[in-house]
Amino acid sequence: MEENRPKGLLEKAHYILSLLLEKEEDAIILRQIKPDPIMLNRQLTDKADCGNELTTQNKELSIELNLAQARSHALELDYNPIEPNVMRISRFEASSLEELITKIDWDAFLLEWGIDIKDESQKERASELIARANSFLDGWCATQKELDSDAPRPTALYGIFPACATREDEVKVFSYAHKEIEAFQFFRCQYFDENRNAKSLCDYIAPGICDNGIYRPTDYIGFFAATIGNEIEMILRPYQNRGDKESVKMIEILANRLVSSLSVLLQEKIASDFWGYKKYNGGKVGIAVVPGYPCLPDLRHLKKIFNILSVSSRSGIYLHNNMSLKPVASVCGFYFAHPQADYFSLGPISMEQIKDYANRSKTTTEELLKYFSPLAN
Repeated sequence: MEENRPKGLLEKAHYILSLLLEKEEDAIILRQIKPDPIMLNRQLTDKADCGNELTTQNKELSIELNLAQARSHALELDYNPIEPNVMRISRFEASSLEELITKIDWDAFLLEWGIDIKDESQKERASELIARANSFLDGWCATQKELDSDAPRPTALYGIFPACATREDEVKVFSYAHKEIEAFQFFRCQYFDENRNAKSLCDYIAPGICDNGIYRPTDYIGFFAATIGNEIEMILRPYQNRGDKESVKMIEILANRLVSSLSVLLQEKIASDFWGYKKYNGGKVGIAVVPGYPCLPDLRHLKKIFNILSVSSRSGIYLHNNMSLKPVASVCGFYFAHPQADYFSLGPISMEQIKDYANRSKTTTEELLKYFSPLAN
């Protein structure tokens, strides 16, 4: 199992929680998982201090509220939904690798190597790694230029759909004809933040209008899936065959950085053009949230996103039974457009909320505890 452990931070959230789905190893795995998943990053790129900051915060978190109290302290926001300019499932391609390279978060790159950018003694090693990374990237770019139009391009799939939130921490998603097609269940924090709020991701979606038990959409939510493609595996193969572990690690980390760049690029295009809310949000681009983040521990959401976007047939990205993505340099998640949307850590949750979540997601408490026992207080 150790040799298959993912090297990049973009894969780690998927890896850690997908381990819980390996049923024959549940007993061992549950002892290995900490109460809170790893914080990956803001806007799909890991800032060097995020992980340490959240780890410290999580140690101090405890359940302060029952579920009813937590819901009564949901975020109270103003909603001004912006109708998207593009109302269809669409494909997006980066124009070139160079375009993605300009958006690489080098702090995140160094973090994946275990480099503390604030540590003066590690600066020389950091400079060496970045120089070597740029050498690899120059080679990839040169190869792509030789292939010209035959070169595979980093691609993404996205869709922006009508949606609404309910009082039960649920977001309903509708077709473009306003027929309900899916419902996503979310957990809610059971501790106060600095503003005495108990957050849930569903707070960033406007409450729906309910008429005789039938909801109507009042807002929008985005979904995306992005990949660098299978060529990364072909690039890796010769290094793997000759046992060059450092080069393999370099390529895997760069692949993660590039798919992060693609996700950021797509988010910017959605905010400014395809959805177009950025100019109404004071220049804010919202948040991109991947299942496995501390605020969204349920990897099973990936199945629903894959179904909504028809990801496998439209993009060549595949979802395995253990919720890992293929090709490995791929990512899939949500876009929330609200200008006050931000990342947070869910923290510990009560058995009361586990049971409520099980009921809402039409499963049993026992089944749910296989996935979320580490979060349960």
